[in-house]
Amino acid sequence: MKLFKVHEKKTKGEPEVQVRSERVFESGHVYNINGIAFNPDGETFISSDDLRINLWNIHDNDEAFVLVDLKPDNMDELDEVITCVDFHPISCNLAVYASTRGFNRLIDLRDTASCEAPKGTNVRRAWNWRVEFRDNNVLGGFLGETVSSISDVKFSPCGRYFASRDYLSMKVWDLR
Repeated sequence: MKLFKVHEKKTKGEPEVQVRSERVFESGHVYNINGIAFNPDGETFISSDDLRINLWNIHDNDEAFVLVDLKPDNMDELDEVITCVDFHPISCNLAVYASTRGFNRLIDLRDTASCEAPKGTNVRRAWNWRVEFRDNNVLGGFLGETVSSISDVKFSPCGRYFASRDYLSMKVWDLR
């Protein structure tokens, strides 16, 4: 991931847009990144791939905190991957992510946020609190898995609701 600085400069009376690379955020993901969301605090953002969600600080591109890690010890046991992620628009401690199994999970970064660094890595683990939101009327088998896989999740601008979309429907969830 790269952070760019974009600014406008007037040259001979004509506005000119200049783009400059500021930072590169490396070694946080092994798989393709499928989501990025900025925190309303303006200092941090989260990035997600199929199996991991990392929390980054804009000013520190050398270290990330692992919020979610779905990678099993044996990859043959993998039954779910992360599909999308979003930060709450007002509360900088709340985020939501969705998966191929039809789950929406709410993360609260305030709960037990003690971090431990595994040896030989620049990625630190952060424990988090999760609440699962799932429609109980889900089909089973391959068809059910395909239909229930959530392709997008977004908070409303007021932050009271979030919406998630699967193959056949869109659902709105009330956080209250």
